[in-house]
Parts: sequence; C-alpha cells; structure tokens
Amino acid sequence: MTELVLLELAAERADINWEIFQFWSGVTFAYMAVGHFAAKSINWFVVVVLSILYVSLSVVVYHMSDNNLAVMEGLTLELGILAKSNEVTAASQAWLAESKPTAPFLIALSIATLGTFLSALLYLPYNHYRAIRNAT
Repeated sequence: MTELVLLELAAERADINWEIFQFWSGVTFAYMAVGHFAAKSINWFVVVVLSILYVSLSVVVYHMSDNNLAVMEGLTLELGILAKSNEVTAASQAWLAESKPTAPFLIALSIATLGTFLSALLYLPYNHYRAIRNAT
C-alpha cells in the first residue's frame, strides 16, 4: 500500500474509534437518565435487565474498539516500515511520532472509562433502591 492509503486508513480507524466512543457515551447517558427519571416507576426485574443490557453492550463496544485499535496499530506499523525504506511526508512522520500513547494518557483513559462505566452501572440500582426506601 502507498503512504497515502496507509495514512488515510489509519485516520479513518481513529475516526471510527471516536464514533464508537460517542455511541457508548450516548448509551451511558441514556442508562443514567433512566436511573434519574424512572427509578421510582420500574421494578427490580427491569433494573436487572437494563443493567445486563448495558454491561453486554459495553463489552461489545470494548471489543469493537479493541479490534479497531489493533487494525490501526497494524496500519501504523506498515507506515513505519515504509518510512524506514523511503522518504515519507511530514504528515506521516507526525502520525508515527504521535501514534504511541504515553503511560499517563493510558492511565487517565482507563480511569475515566472504568469510572464512567462503574458509576453508570451503579447509578440505576442505587436510585431505584433509594426510591423504594423513601416510598415506604
């Protein structure tokens, strides 16, 4: 593949990952909205079903994102091989220089993602329990 094709495909994969993240964020917001607005009117069965669906979707989204990142890493590796054997543009050099995330970034991303997931997952059952307790 040419440099242009590799760079284009890698950038497209980065965009797809961003879209996957936005979709998961939207689902997370909807799940939390149910916890906020409908906690009083749903029963435990619905809480459990919604929680299982949220966890299942989160696992699917994680694997989609992980697979997408693996393809992006492969494309970046190919671009690196091309860069060693040939002259590449400044855009490709910048992509290669910035393609390896730093440890602080990975730690922050992990904390933010896991924290959001756990907070959302626990919010609906907590609000449902609180609504039932306050109703009696």
